[in-house]
Amino acid sequence: MAITEASLTLDTVICILSSCGAGLGAAFFGCILSWADHEKRRNGGAHTHRSHMVAILGVIGSTIFGFSSLVGLYFGPVTLVVVIRAGSLLPANAFFSQVFRLRPLTRDDYLGTLVTISGVLCFTVFCGTPLPPPNAERFLEMVSSTSAWVCNVALLSVFVVSLGVLVATPIGVDHRFKLVISVTNLGGVSSAFMDLAAKGWSAALEKGIDHAWNMPLFWISLAANVLFLVSMRASMIYGCKRCDVLLFVP
Repeated sequence: MAITEASLTLDTVICILSSCGAGLGAAFFGCILSWADHEKRRNGGAHTHRSHMVAILGVIGSTIFGFSSLVGLYFGPVTLVVVIRAGSLLPANAFFSQVFRLRPLTRDDYLGTLVTISGVLCFTVFCGTPLPPPNAERFLEMVSSTSAWVCNVALLSVFVVSLGVLVATPIGVDHRFKLVISVTNLGGVSSAFMDLAAKGWSAALEKGIDHAWNMPLFWISLAANVLFLVSMRASMIYGCKRCDVLLFVP
């Protein structure tokens, strides 16, 4: 009993630290990407050597820290990961935006950050105590329910429409808000499906890698996880480069 409780405590600590690292890393490297794009625009639309290297660093760092969310999802419930990730990402984003002098904070920035964090916390409270991680059979039962199908189809529709809007919209000042909405939808939907897929392959791993190796659930979930991880990182990188991070991230 003591060993089990110690294991659960360690899993929770790892989940919290990795999720917090994911939020802090996303905020820091997102602001780095935004700073590089600001330098590019100030230089007439062409990168200087310094801004080019900084942009590359931002892409690499943002990608690496994106994997921290997967670690958190493996060791803890989705609700805890989302709360810790959002709770560290949003204040850090506001802080690093000032460190890199992207633009002064306004009343709307404070209100937007506060409302977003409050919404995440309220959602978590109303969800109640997180259930233990599902096994493979329970996971398949949940994702094949009618409510899950309706929710997933709706999210995929938002993803496709937002992608179409993003591709069809030219880059320009007049289209900034439309770009923010489209990229935000892409990142949010990708994050949701990435979290779902992570729970799929982790459920398959419950009985060990030798058992999971022969399960279609493991490979399908892993492929979906990689696909939506790439989509989420790409939308995050694009959004931080092209949009106002103080509007895009919250």
